[in-house]
Amino acid sequence: MLPQFLRVTAHNNTVLQQWPAIAPELAVHVSAVAFDTPSGRLDLCPDSSA
Repeated sequence: MLPQFLRVTAHNNTVLQQWPAIAPELAVHVSAVAFDTPSGRLDLCPDSSA
């Protein structure tokens, strides 16, 4: 289950836009590419396959 702030953010369809603020240490190397509101699933893509 997602924390309340992410559920509210997801409802406003801004999780992808806020990804760098949500996880700044990960956002440097991992991009948020999709968010499924009903399931709360956030799809991520690494910058490199190495």
